[in-house]
Amino acid sequence: MTSSHPVGMSAPYLSDGFLIGLYQLSPYWHIPDINYAEREAYEKSTRFFLPVPRREQSLKHTAGWDSNDYQIDISTQHGIDQYRRLIDRCSQLGIKSINFAPSNNNVSSRQDSTDIWGWESVLFLTLGQKIRLEQWKPIRDSLPLSVAQMLDYARSKQVKLVAYVYPQLGYRSKGIDQAWLYSSSNCKDMCASLASVKFQKYFLQLLIDFAQVTDIAGYAWDYNFFYDPRYSEYSSWRGWQWIRTELLLALPHLIMDHRQNSQNDGPWSWVNLNGYTAPLLMDENPETYPILYPSLHTDKISADFMRQQNSELRIEHFASMDFIPGFLAHQTERYLTDGTLSWLDNNVRDFDLMGLSYTLLSNIATAGLNPIHSYLPARDLEEFNLVPKELLQFWSNWLQWTDGHVEEIRNGIPFNNEQDWSLMKLNGLDGFLFLFNPNYQQINRTVVFDGKLNLQQPNISGYWLIKEIYPQERFLTIINYNMNMTFLLDGQSVTVYQIIFTLTVDPPIILGLTGNASIVNETILKLDNVCGESGTELAHEIVIILPNERLIANVYLNGIEKKFQQKGQFIWLTEFVSFPGLYLPRSAQVRNNTIIISDLLLQQLRKRQSDYPIRWSEKELNDASWLGPHRLLLFICILNPNDQWQITAQINNNPIVVHKGYNTRDHIVRDRFMGFYMDLTNIVTQANVEYHVSLDLPQLDPGQYQGLFLENIERILVPPQ
Repeated sequence: MTSSHPVGMSAPYLSDGFLIGLYQLSPYWHIPDINYAEREAYEKSTRFFLPVPRREQSLKHTAGWDSNDYQIDISTQHGIDQYRRLIDRCSQLGIKSINFAPSNNNVSSRQDSTDIWGWESVLFLTLGQKIRLEQWKPIRDSLPLSVAQMLDYARSKQVKLVAYVYPQLGYRSKGIDQAWLYSSSNCKDMCASLASVKFQKYFLQLLIDFAQVTDIAGYAWDYNFFYDPRYSEYSSWRGWQWIRTELLLALPHLIMDHRQNSQNDGPWSWVNLNGYTAPLLMDENPETYPILYPSLHTDKISADFMRQQNSELRIEHFASMDFIPGFLAHQTERYLTDGTLSWLDNNVRDFDLMGLSYTLLSNIATAGLNPIHSYLPARDLEEFNLVPKELLQFWSNWLQWTDGHVEEIRNGIPFNNEQDWSLMKLNGLDGFLFLFNPNYQQINRTVVFDGKLNLQQPNISGYWLIKEIYPQERFLTIINYNMNMTFLLDGQSVTVYQIIFTLTVDPPIILGLTGNASIVNETILKLDNVCGESGTELAHEIVIILPNERLIANVYLNGIEKKFQQKGQFIWLTEFVSFPGLYLPRSAQVRNNTIIISDLLLQQLRKRQSDYPIRWSEKELNDASWLGPHRLLLFICILNPNDQWQITAQINNNPIVVHKGYNTRDHIVRDRFMGFYMDLTNIVTQANVEYHVSLDLPQLDPGQYQGLFLENIERILVPPQ
């Protein structure tokens, strides 16, 4: 088509495509204005315009700048060692690519940057300034040794680098750049116009040549939020769309990381992402996003915000799961006390060990095709070496899980106001539920098993098994279509359930408890390794489902014979079972201001310190409540707390320091105040002893004070007594 509006080109051009389609309303609605069928039809229609096939594996990627890699100077041995550890950590976890944006004083200088943010020195694998001035060209010139060695090292670890690129800086090309350069303060002098056809062709070829010479995994785009005032905004937008589309057609393997306002473009602009839109729908700095729920863990705060934003993308923006970005962990704060950036090592040890599972599973549920990592525990040598191997394996296993469940992830939806997610197969019979409780108090969550979960009523006889797979492995119950089930969710937790449609079971299964069931000698039922949460008692008999209606003569529970009854395929023990010890769930609430802990909890904390023996400095522990995961912390949970309050506390009539927690470290931002807490590690040291807490609180609104909660507890499982 041609246009009478100035679009930056006089020749006819291909306009945006459009579709007119019909769909039948579903009986289910995401929100009053958005129907399930409408969202699904819209998503399928955008898929028609994808320039390259969809990936059949998740994009396991990390943004180096969220580990503040700009502080790493790869012209020094210290910097080389640090960046190699980042690459090593990627390799350990199965992360295939990393946004590479370190400093490199042998190649570029921050003082010579022409963008107003001052990052040009890290662009194009640190070659950005030389490329802009045509002092280095991909085909003509060899790579600097410092860059070539990093590319080689990453390749040896099966990791590829991703180049950070600003498309609108004042790129020079002798004899033709006058066609696209225009005066703009955004580039300190001259910017390049994306509306210029000549620039589009020049920049496309530059990107192709650079990718082929370096064998990078892709590009991370940013700083393209302004337009050439001589032309319409549409002409710049269309030019940028053309560049990315043609780049993908030339090199369809390239992945693309999109930042700075990409989230505002919508699904029709995202068809040529071959990656994802901007994580968090805004900047990643901890100063920029709000604290939706009180927490002492920075990874839980970022995960809560990410789930909200990804639910908005999925429902209100009709986004395909292929485009929705993860934000796994957090970005380490960049700013010093005076608000300036540190270009030297600062806060390089910042891993939220106890928040990892929460942020990881929040990402798997809401952005499982793009588990984009932010902070990685790698730059600090001690932290790199001491992260527990079991945790790394857990992390890696869940990333691999995404590759085996692409179908379920693509069909994933948030299905209630609490932003729980259902990931179902297209057959509507099998899948997973991810249930979240961002509050500190335990809650009951009721779920209806119907089409709102993308579940379909089966046309054959059978039933669903509900199996918890995290944090415990256990079958819970059987259920039919349209039935309700209520789940007890610990505070500050994510719980994952598998939904399995079946006609029968084999081997036999135990309902409600962790353990293994087997039949020996045809008539003996053995229940081995049975355990439950310490301090709990089953409200019903233990039930076992058999593969068929064979007659059972004896039942043994952990080697002890038990009385039972049988009806067809079902066995139930006639004795109620309890589990010894104190009940201390994750984020355990303190009742009546009296703390009692168990010897098992003390063992758990000591084991964590032994498994992760970081030598923490006093400043680190005071700066960041999420560090020192061996500590027993007591959180004073208050909604909308004010860091100007003066709260005092006593334990057994002895004063105790009340700390203030922030989601920032050196640069204190009042809007990022987490709340008040106490460190009980060296105070509450004896099991089964009462410690009485007294607080002096300010005047609060009804319901604002939520209670006292013990932090850094994992579920404690014991055999029955």
